[in-house]
Amino acid sequence: MQAHRGLHADLGAPGQVAELAAAQAAQHRRWRDTYRELRARLDPAAPDTPARARLITLGLAHEQSYVAFWETLAADPDGFGDPEVGPGG
Repeated sequence: MQAHRGLHADLGAPGQVAELAAAQAAQHRRWRDTYRELRARLDPAAPDTPARARLITLGLAHEQSYVAFWETLAADPDGFGDPEVGPGG
């Protein structure tokens, strides 16, 4: 298979990446907080609460992952956005 030199997708130049990442992190924090509010309002006596709580927990996990990715990328626009690897990775 032949490599395609110079052909790649990216989120933009480092300044653009940092700006996009900061905006995305803020949006995903809002969505994460919405899930937290929904979970806090669940009626413990309602029969559908366990099922709803599981879905909300899944949504929270996804949003927290997005927040971590975008915050890491905002802090290091040249990195990979992996909070477990740290700067540059």
